[in-house]
Amino acid sequence: MKKLLLFILSLSLVASAALAQKANFFVSADKQKIIIGEPFIITLQAAFPKGKKIAWTTVDTIPHFEILSRSVIDSLANGKEVLVKQTLTATSWDSGRWQLMVPPPAGYKNASKVVMMDVGYSSFDPTQDYHDVKDILEGKKPSRVTWYWYLIGAALLLALFALFFPKRKGEKQKPEPKGDPYKEAMAKLALLKSEEGGDVKAFYTELVNIFRAYVQQRKDIHSFQKTTDDLSVQLKKVALPSEEYNDLVQVLRLSDFVKFAKYTPSVAENDASLSQIKKSIIAIENIK
Repeated sequence: MKKLLLFILSLSLVASAALAQKANFFVSADKQKIIIGEPFIITLQAAFPKGKKIAWTTVDTIPHFEILSRSVIDSLANGKEVLVKQTLTATSWDSGRWQLMVPPPAGYKNASKVVMMDVGYSSFDPTQDYHDVKDILEGKKPSRVTWYWYLIGAALLLALFALFFPKRKGEKQKPEPKGDPYKEAMAKLALLKSEEGGDVKAFYTELVNIFRAYVQQRKDIHSFQKTTDDLSVQLKKVALPSEEYNDLVQVLRLSDFVKFAKYTPSVAENDASLSQIKKSIIAIENIK
């Protein structure tokens, strides 16, 4: 009886270890409804254990959809896993409700929910009559333009008003000074904390938003409507050291995996991300 229990226990341990080593594949889209020919973004993401070599195959076709372009394949080693991401710009010319059937590469387990896409036409009123093609009509001769007389009259009135009611001398109202972007960013980061079992998605959203607001005010880098890849390209203009730049981009990409691939990092990883954002802001502030 003991041997049987030991066999069952060892079998369950092997099964759990095998499940932990599985590579998960996720598919998501930025829209669920498009007009025929309208482009949208498909995001392909995967996570697999470190040291496990799994090939990433290129998606050539998707039933009922046409792939317009592909991004480069990004990878990020984080903890015990390797995270991979690629985006596809696609559209559809078939009206209807279709499933985004993107098969996972060999060795991956499809862990994403079913993604449905509604493809339709622009709205119109079918009860209205069709308009016949009309003949070319002769244009009317424009009337004499006299608008400039009104403009001259308005200018004279303004000049007389300024002559009889001169502006009182006094101190000019000084504009209220804007807050220092660096101090504001560091104050917000000091209040940001990562707790065990907390909302990790909200944590990373706030963390990246603080950084985006800082570089927008300090370096005029507008990125709130841009992707992480676009922000990474713009940050190259800041001329950060190579190692500092790579560490910063890794935190930004980790934020994407938390928000889109539902990856849950540890508290230690969250604290390291917060520390890296602080370090990067300090480094950018010291660049002359």
